[in-house]
Amino acid sequence: DKMHLCDMGDCSEIAHGCSPGEGELGVFECDGVRVGVTICYDLRFPELYRALAWDAGCDLILHPAAFVRDATFPMYHQFVATRAV
Repeated sequence: DKMHLCDMGDCSEIAHGCSPGEGELGVFECDGVRVGVTICYDLRFPELYRALAWDAGCDLILHPAAFVRDATFPMYHQFVATRAV
């Protein structure tokens, strides 16, 4: 389930009829490593990354994404670099 839906540019999920999921954190364990999962637009919500790192105790956060090269694209590099720190 996606917590945060994009509603801007060519990638608007709301315009395509999507609705948010239950809001539970995506966390699993693999060989003793606690892994958190976010996707696409979640990148804009730093509190989600805090919750995964501090509250859920994740050692690694995976963030698959497919960004459309529309007017909103230039800001994504900055978001990715900020979350990586």
